[in-house]
This record gives sequence, structure tokens and C-alpha cells, in this order.
Amino acid sequence: MRKFGWTVLVPAIVFLTVPAARLTWAEDEDHPEAAHGGEMIEIGDHVAFLEVCHDQKAAVLTIHVRDHDGEPMGLKDAPRLNIKDKSGNRQVVLKALDLADGTAKTFETADDCLKQDPIPAKLSVKIGDKQYTVELEHDHDHDHK
Repeated sequence: MRKFGWTVLVPAIVFLTVPAARLTWAEDEDHPEAAHGGEMIEIGDHVAFLEVCHDQKAAVLTIHVRDHDGEPMGLKDAPRLNIKDKSGNRQVVLKALDLADGTAKTFETADDCLKQDPIPAKLSVKIGDKQYTVELEHDHDHDHK
């Protein structure tokens, strides 16, 4: 009987024990409509959706959080923008715009890096007890504000 080597076993164990976050730009029919003119990002397997509104001229990013049914959903922890540009790496915590009962459904930040397209950053968001990271760059054929 042949033994499995560590080179096969260790990656398999890591793959099976680390929760994967399926993060995609929600381009199919099975996602809520973007109510604010932004683009929808699916988090997990319909765990939640983020409507990302990027005003490139004003260098502002607004995030609207929706649950798996597309209804507004409050988060206890503000999303964080992890920026990586020519000035280095830094993190910006988005400001809650509608804080009520310890949660918010809409978050916003302004930063010079947001004048770029694609945005040189990832968005980190905690939903329930899981942390997800969203790539903010994608292929698209449209203009930002």
C-alpha cells in the first residue's frame, strides 16, 4: 500500500479545514437589484450582498449591506478598506451612516485611492462570526460617476 506524502496530505487538510469565502460580482439573475445605482457583490453562497457605489470623481465609496433575500441588513462591525498603493499599505474603517441599535446598513469612506479605477484595495467585512474579503476590481464596461 502506498503512503501519502506530506506534500499531498498537508494541503488537503488545509483545504478542508479553512472556510472558503465565495465572493463574486453578482452578475446572474439570482441577486437583489442595486437600489442605489451601484454594483452588487455576493458574499458566500447567498450569505449577503454588498451594493458598492463608487464615486470616482469625489473619491467616495459607499457600501449598502443586504441579506440573502435582498433586504437591508445591519452589521455590528464596520467594513474595512485594505488599501495597497504606491504610498504603502494601510487600512481605513468605513464610517456608519445610519447607526441604530448598535448596527448599521450603510457605510462610507473618502480616500484619494478611490479616484482610481480599479480601486487598489480589498474590502474586509464581518458577517456573523465570519470574516470575508472582497476584491474591488473587476472587469466591466461602464463608467463610474
